[in-house]
Amino acid sequence: MFWSHGATSPKQMKLFDKTRESLRDNQYLYKKLFAGNPGVLISLLKTGRTEEAMRFIAAKYNNFSKKYGEKHRRTAEVLAMRAMAYAQMGEKKQAMKDFSNSIPHIIRKKGTFWTRLFKRSTVSDPR
Repeated sequence: MFWSHGATSPKQMKLFDKTRESLRDNQYLYKKLFAGNPGVLISLLKTGRTEEAMRFIAAKYNNFSKKYGEKHRRTAEVLAMRAMAYAQMGEKKQAMKDFSNSIPHIIRKKGTFWTRLFKRSTVSDPR
């Protein structure tokens, strides 16, 4: 899908909007492809559609916190996206709070992409 590669141009976002609108009658497919899809959320944030992204993020966060709990990795990933949205909106205190609360739960599980990424980024330069 185009958003998994970072749909960030106006032309790509018009295609996104057209596709999303055409799927509104098929709620199963709409929810599967759009409602809370991380790629969609990142694309919305990157293209300045922060309020729209925040609506999806809020719904996903409420759903995941009820379904998995506040300390689950999936809930924490949505919380990190909410932090990105708050940062983009200029609400730095809330952004820092959300990032601070999300990171320990994202990197807690060994063997995930996030733990490997953070481990690599904290290794000192061998030179």
